Amino acid sequence: MILICLALALGQPSPRDRVRGALDSLGGESRARAIASVRIEGAGYATGDDLTTFAFIETRDDRHPHLIQDVTVVVRPGVSRHSVHTPKDSDDWLTEAPENVLLAALDAPDLTTEDEASVRFTWRGRTVRVHCAPHLAVELDGATTVYSHWRDHYPRRWTVTRGGTVVESYTADRVTIW
Repeated sequence: MILICLALALGQPSPRDRVRGALDSLGGESRARAIASVRIEGAGYATGDDLTTFAFIETRDDRHPHLIQDVTVVVRPGVSRHSVHTPKDSDDWLTEAPENVLLAALDAPDLTTEDEASVRFTWRGRTVRVHCAPHLAVELDGATTVYSHWRDHYPRRWTVTRGGTVVESYTADRVTIW
């Protein structure tokens, strides 16, 4: 019986191996660590009191957590509002960037297995859950971000849900990584 338990335990990948496997979707750990900045151009929508649609250009500096969001909100046909802002103390830098989440998980001293497809770690005093398979998804503070439609080692869509309801969805038309 002990040998069977030992064999089962040895057959399970470690939490770091699970994260490294997820990093392979980004081209591997060294490629993810080499990302200095990411610029994403696309469109999306947010739910709330009203459905809000928008176009966006987001530029992230992954070396020094910094995010610039250039957003044009479509109020109604022919009417829009434009704004450029840099969120301060925002989790967007982490949760909208799969490379940042996975590298934070890999570097976390408390990284542990959550279940056969997920890991868990602490980031800024809060629990982060990363589902590595079948789709990459991140849970933080009751919100789940699911990354999908991968092309050229980067997701082209990410959807944020709370309590099973979609609250935001983004689709990238162009991604530039340097």
